[in-house]
Amino acid sequence: MFTLIYLVLQIRQNTRSIRSQSRFYVLEALNSDTRSLTENDRWELSTRVAIGEANSADLAQWGYVYASWLSHLEMLYFELLENNLPKDFEHTPRYRLHSLFKVPNGEENWKTHKGLCTKKFQSYVENLQNDEAQGP
Repeated sequence: MFTLIYLVLQIRQNTRSIRSQSRFYVLEALNSDTRSLTENDRWELSTRVAIGEANSADLAQWGYVYASWLSHLEMLYFELLENNLPKDFEHTPRYRLHSLFKVPNGEENWKTHKGLCTKKFQSYVENLQNDEAQGP
């Protein structure tokens, strides 16, 4: 009986630990996205794209940056679905995706790179876009 109680307590502690690690890695990935944009070369790249002075290599590089951001948001989305993050984070993917479509070439990059995401995440994003298009 004591062994069973001990195992239950260990499993609960392990579950909390896994959730904590998951939260740390997701938030670190999202924060690294924000930090990366402040790096001088990324800032200059985003500026060239925004003002229409980007060449094809710049646009390709910007697409990879965008794809990385999408990957992190998809990870956040699934961590929320699996209840590995507090409910308070529910608004975060919506807010960040909304912002992601406002970056230079955001819509174009989504169309180009959405195939890198799961169908479930693609559906989530497209539902958000449809809700936004319909307005309040």
